[in-house]
Amino acid sequence: MRYDERDTVFSRLLLKIGSNEFDEYYSQNPGNKQCDMNLKMKKKEKMAKSAGISNGKSKGILFMGKSEEKSQNKSIMSIDPNSSDHEYAAFRLMVEYQRLASSINDEALNMDVNPTKRNIPPETMSVLVKEFLKLSGLDAVGVAEIGPDDLYSHRGFSTELHKYGDEINLDYKYAIVFAVPLEKDYINRAPSKELFMSAMLGYAKSSEVAARLAMYIKDLGFDALTDSSFTYHSPISFLAEKAGLGQMGRCNSVVNPKYGNRTKLAAVLTNLPLAADGKIDFGLKEFCELCRRCENNCPVKAIASESSTSENGEKYWKHNHISCMEMWINSGNSCGICMSACPFSQGTDEELVSRMKDSPGVMAEILEKHSEKYGKRNYIKEPLDFMPPK
Repeated sequence: MRYDERDTVFSRLLLKIGSNEFDEYYSQNPGNKQCDMNLKMKKKEKMAKSAGISNGKSKGILFMGKSEEKSQNKSIMSIDPNSSDHEYAAFRLMVEYQRLASSINDEALNMDVNPTKRNIPPETMSVLVKEFLKLSGLDAVGVAEIGPDDLYSHRGFSTELHKYGDEINLDYKYAIVFAVPLEKDYINRAPSKELFMSAMLGYAKSSEVAARLAMYIKDLGFDALTDSSFTYHSPISFLAEKAGLGQMGRCNSVVNPKYGNRTKLAAVLTNLPLAADGKIDFGLKEFCELCRRCENNCPVKAIASESSTSENGEKYWKHNHISCMEMWINSGNSCGICMSACPFSQGTDEELVSRMKDSPGVMAEILEKHSEKYGKRNYIKEPLDFMPPK
């Protein structure tokens, strides 16, 4: 079954009350309306407070990572009117990086495909693609063959190229998926402005690299399309799992053996002949049963305590997206506590990880070492030097 992007909380929060899209969606999904309306109100109150809005007048400054016309207000970022000069400068750095990534993404979209196709064996081409990403500083990379259920069925956002509700019918065979790790010093301060900055920079870098990779593939004579934060065509975590980047954990994110879930994902969809990688199983599902750190650290209990089994027999944990989004809104910084709570996000002995599957003793050793070093989680209360005190 294909996922519908209109069902994501991000899409639902942007539906304009009284619009045709709003009325149609909630006539078909009445059970989501009350909780979504509550979230809309909380979001409105939080944004007004952050912007310093009083009696309809803004005393603060609003910046956008993407234009409202391009993203249907999807990525508005605001800065506290009482921010320090250092914080303002750091925020501007983040915004400019997003703007640069957006410009390169547009260049990739508008680039024509070279009419001369290069005849390179799939195995060789897969190595070259991974080398391209390695030169971009990334080593968590994989190739997935796109199946009939791997892309969204309908658009959940309007852009210059797509309308909300449009069916997604893309004819690509492969997805090159990669992960951009976020800085530990930033995520370990979650929920905080440092975490938010790191996440936004992660989105920007992953989008920029995806655009450059798409241009490289087009120059080889094959069509390519970015699947990144500017426009997602898939629920990308599942493509990442299929490409062998990691396994879906209790936290509802892909957990990579090296970087944990402190990553931002992006992909390039293409018909370039490639050799697909397979899924990996390093024992994460069993590890998550023992660990529970993301669950125990979640302030709003959005992470399930009991596992479920999917139709294809795979273990998973239900995620309360409404509670999770409420925490995002209340913190004003995208939360991120589950990222810092994951032992793999902090770096785990690679030799132990290689022996972890089917070995509860090794899992217990990993958890014991993690607890001795970090306790409940590696939480750093002090802000980074360039950030003002909380």
